[in-house]
Amino acid sequence: MFANPVLRLLLGRLAIFMAALGILTLLPFGLDPLLRFVIAFFISMIASVFLLKRTREQVGEQVVTSVEKRQARKQASRGR
Repeated sequence: MFANPVLRLLLGRLAIFMAALGILTLLPFGLDPLLRFVIAFFISMIASVFLLKRTREQVGEQVVTSVEKRQARKQASRGR
């Protein structure tokens, strides 16, 4: 779908948060809207640890590759 794993991670976390907030809004509890928001935030934070593990690993690999390329360019420019 999306080639960029950072964008996929961002959209995945947002989707999980919106789903949690939607479920909390539909439940017949008389919760304050701010409290619903906070509870949805914590639910989505915990759920994303498990549901977005593969995407987080891809983001980590992308960061490592980027850092290695930057270090290689820096070493090449110092060697000249």
